[in-house]
This record gives sequence, structure tokens and C-alpha cells, in this order.
Amino acid sequence: MKGESWIGLWKSGQVDLPYHPSIRHIAFRIEEQDLDAIKAWLENQGIEIRTAFKMTPEQQPLVLPNAPYEHAAIYFEDPDGNSLELIMLIGTNADETADVIPYEEWLKKYRMYITDSKRGENMLFHYHLWTPHVEETEKFYANLGFQVTLRIGKKDGEFESFSPPLDWDDFREQSIQFRIIEMKRGATNITFGYGKKVMFDHIGFLVSEEEKVNVLERAEEIGLTVQSNERRTFIHTPYGFRIELQHHFDAIQSHFENRIHRLNIETKTVGLEDVLQQLFNCLVPQIVATESDHTQLTHVNLMSDCTISSTDPNGIQIILSE
Repeated sequence: MKGESWIGLWKSGQVDLPYHPSIRHIAFRIEEQDLDAIKAWLENQGIEIRTAFKMTPEQQPLVLPNAPYEHAAIYFEDPDGNSLELIMLIGTNADETADVIPYEEWLKKYRMYITDSKRGENMLFHYHLWTPHVEETEKFYANLGFQVTLRIGKKDGEFESFSPPLDWDDFREQSIQFRIIEMKRGATNITFGYGKKVMFDHIGFLVSEEEKVNVLERAEEIGLTVQSNERRTFIHTPYGFRIELQHHFDAIQSHFENRIHRLNIETKTVGLEDVLQQLFNCLVPQIVATESDHTQLTHVNLMSDCTISSTDPNGIQIILSE
């Protein structure tokens, strides 16, 4: 299934190898919330974890740097001796020279950047705009290191994909009206689509399934409207924009790099910070709200290893800083 399956091919000096379960294996993707419990579950079932990549059962789950991807994985065998793998994507910025390490070691290095719903943290990861400057906006963010992951547009009345490897030279003259272009950079995801004027539509938080339920209950308690489907959930606010709750890890490339430090939002009425605190049951310091005569996103501060300040084609000041 597109986007759900993965075939791993590795360079080898020999093609025809006698079958052995350690050479060929079946992998099952698991969700982040299942990773902590999976080792205990296997042990409770009497299933022995096997040594893999020189990592003992005690050192698993392990982290595989399949550059540019990073996966957490754990290995065992079925009763017939077939090798099975439980695997979860944890990042897309792996160093080609990185070593296989225990997941616990990886967590110690990056734990401060990881969403932990048990501590009530929710990661601000996303904002969406409508703009008449679609191509210019994509070019601007590409120059900041964002990668295009999706383009959906309407051609001759039908929606089609114009995602990479296609680029603008392939369709610029076809009068495509883009519904959505998605770009990712580390832990930041931005989307935009064509609109007759620049309009700020929504922000997004990455949350666990459990926290999503809690936030939606609080939203109903304070009288906010909720719109939900299988992929995304939106909360309508009285401030002229929506809040998206996202629990799919693949919405970002990494939990720990290039995060959103702060968004400055102008709204027609005061009280946004209070509503956010009610929704998430904690302060949300990444959102700074000021009163204005209309709703707009004015400043975005992104984590980076360099310092850059520039204004995007939609009038938003983008600041990259450590």
C-alpha cells in the first residue's frame, strides 16, 4: 500500500544466498505509544528477543540509522524460526556514519525534545495558510531547508497529485489551482493552498491518542465546535482560526530538530492564551497573542543552528535561531 509499505534493498557481493531467517524477515510497523510496552508483552508471552546488530535482548529496542531515516526496532522469531521485526519511524535526519544504539540511549540524548503526554506536553508543529503566492511561498520555504512532501491541485475540475519528483517546470503552465502543498523541516510542518488573499487558517499540535480525547472533552466543556475525521481533528475557536490535533507521527520528520519556538498571532478579541490553557490543561508559551483589528499570523520563530530573519511572501516574519 502506498505510504504504508517498505521494501528494504541492501548492496551485497552475492545475490543468490541460501535461505536463512536472519537474512530475510517480515517487519510490522508499531505506533509510538506501543513501543514502551512491547518488550514486556513479548516476555509475558514467553517469546525470546534475539540478538540483532550486536545488540543483546537487554539493549533492545535498538535504533537503526538507515540514513536518512531512523527507526526503533526489536527482533524475535516465530515458532518456525522466521525472523520478525517490530519497527517504528522516529526520525528522518540520520547521519550515515551513526552507529546502531539502544533506544534507551537515544532517548537520553533526545528526551527533552520528545512529546510526553504523561507530562501533559503537546508539541506545536504546524500552521496553514491560504495564499495567492503559492509558488513563491514554496520557493521561500525551500530556501530555508523545508522539503515538499505533497502537492494536491485541481486540473480540469479534478484533483491530482503533483508531488515530487515533479517540480514547477513540469506543471507551471497548466493553470493548477493547488488545494494543499505540504512542506516539512524536522519537527515543523507547514501547509498552504491557493486563496484569493492571504489568510491564516489553523495551527496544529501533535498529541497522543489519549491526550486528544482529553482535549476534545475540554473543548466541549467550554462550548467549542469539533470537526473530526480519520486523519485529522479540528477545534473551531472564536478567534478566527482553527486548532488541529494530530496524532500521526509521520506528520513530521523528527521530534527533536527544527521545532517551532513561537508563533505570534493577532486576533480581534483577547483571551486566546486562556482558551489554550483550558484546552491543554497547561500553559502554551509557544503562542503569543495580541489584539488587532483582524486575525493574522505575524511572526514564526523556528529552531535552527543558524540565525536568519526574513519575511515570507505572505508578510509573515520568519526567524530562525538557536
